[in-house]
Amino acid sequence: MTWTDFLSQYQLGFQMRVGPSLVNCLEGLERFERPYQNTFDLIMRGGKRLRSGLVAYLSQEGVDSTLEEALVELFHAALLIHDDLVDHADLRRGGPAFHLAIGDADQSLIWGDMLFARIGKVFADHLNQGALFQTVFDKTCLGQLLDLKMRSAHQQSLCENDFQRAYGLKTGYYTFYLPLVLAYDTHDSLDHKGIELLPTISERLGLMFQVADDLLLFHPRASECEKSVRSDFDLKQLTFPLWWLQCKSGVPAFEESQTFEVWLKRLQHEFVVYEGKHWFEAWIRETKWPELPDDPYFQKLNQVIEFTKKYFEKRIQSCF
Repeated sequence: MTWTDFLSQYQLGFQMRVGPSLVNCLEGLERFERPYQNTFDLIMRGGKRLRSGLVAYLSQEGVDSTLEEALVELFHAALLIHDDLVDHADLRRGGPAFHLAIGDADQSLIWGDMLFARIGKVFADHLNQGALFQTVFDKTCLGQLLDLKMRSAHQQSLCENDFQRAYGLKTGYYTFYLPLVLAYDTHDSLDHKGIELLPTISERLGLMFQVADDLLLFHPRASECEKSVRSDFDLKQLTFPLWWLQCKSGVPAFEESQTFEVWLKRLQHEFVVYEGKHWFEAWIRETKWPELPDDPYFQKLNQVIEFTKKYFEKRIQSCF
């Protein structure tokens, strides 16, 4: 079965398949009713199921990987709770952001911390994978810190590698490296040298995922997207397209007394169409990927890589 066919079926059966393991992971936290229930609501009401789907798709046939699938979904949910607090977001997956849903930003912060603590405990106690959790958490936080440092309109000395590094870490490790390693470890007969390829693969997939996300926010129908670029304008923060505009083209990303509407229109018509799109297409075309071993795990992983490259290239072309 191809990756796309598998993911479509997996999305339909996700709640019944993974729900019981989510309940087990959060055992004992039911007394905190509002954050507990809203965690399930956040996970169940949307999302592509990319991370948990990768665990299920790449795991050895016949192995029950539902606990691992639940853990990667909880990890993502905890990150979303914190991200929405940092970004002062109002919406997430078609509903209110977590801190607005429970009506308490302070409790949301502590609840996100609690989720990470619980996830780490389950990784250590039930999967003997405490070191994996620590690595992914460390790399993701490092990427987030680099990203926050760079998202300043005054940072003009950054090179292209700075953005690639930040995006590869902050998105690549929890979105790809975590599920890839969890699935890899379900296979008994794999050459364990293959695991050394996964950090590079994950960082490149993460970079592709994040840059495409940034670019798509500026397409001519950006107002239809759930995530708004208005917060970047209000806070004068640099995302990839804005940094490229400012540092590569010498055009200020933000100008004094410019309205949001004028600013967005300028970006849509003067920059992204001509430069951001071309950079991204060239990166997809020219980036060299590691040679993968010839075994069932890496054959499936290669399907994921090729699909991701074609999917984002097609989406960028269709939007611009």
